[in-house]
Amino acid sequence: MAAALVQPFDPKTAKQLAWRAHLAAASKAYNELLTDEQQDACIAAGAKRRTRSRLGQSGPETGQQYWVGKECTEKPPAPAPQARKPKS
Repeated sequence: MAAALVQPFDPKTAKQLAWRAHLAAASKAYNELLTDEQQDACIAAGAKRRTRSRLGQSGPETGQQYWVGKECTEKPPAPAPQARKPKS
């Protein structure tokens, strides 16, 4: 018997889209803006923390996981205002 495919739930709210943009910006900043010394510091700090267990697996965080986690816990982004539809 074949398993039924389930459509994932993705509401795409303004708040959710703002968080995704914030996460993407933090990840990009790690790769493009941090110096090698700053990345090395993040790698060392991440090695001291463990990831959450998923499917029975966990391990030390990578430098990028550490940086993005630190950047995204400081302040939630403000959702971008949505354009209003003109009345007809």
